[in-house]
Amino acid sequence: MKTPKTDRLVALQFLVVVLPVVVVLLLQMLADSRRAAAQGRSRPLHELAQHARVDYQSFMNGVSDAVDTGTLSEQAARSLAASAQGLDALGLKGESALVGPAAQIAKDLSSALGKGAALATIMALREKIKLEDKLTLDIDDELARRDVKVFTDAVTSAR
Repeated sequence: MKTPKTDRLVALQFLVVVLPVVVVLLLQMLADSRRAAAQGRSRPLHELAQHARVDYQSFMNGVSDAVDTGTLSEQAARSLAASAQGLDALGLKGESALVGPAAQIAKDLSSALGKGAALATIMALREKIKLEDKLTLDIDDELARRDVKVFTDAVTSAR
């Protein structure tokens, strides 16, 4: 037969077991929602960086073709302009520190290397072209690292 004293003891034991579990689950839910928000912010930025990188690589392919043809193709010039726009958009979305000088270099290159730019003009700018290639790769890599960090945090927390 239960007594009021036994009922209190059962209730206390229940609280001792259940309360910590509830607190841990609530904290986990809060951490998961923060990670999901970080991932939600990071993904569009990473996509912008990837598009800018792909456009720049397309431009680089056009530069390689210009060695054979003597001039830069219209497609290569458009790809360079698209890369510059993508980097500009990335900077406007709050990533100007990450983008650094890459957006301005891409704009400068785009201004100097329009459709039909001569090989001599391209060769004069080869150091800037190589620098921009490195910068666009670094931006894409950094945003990929951020995505991996959010995922790794989620897995570690789940353990």
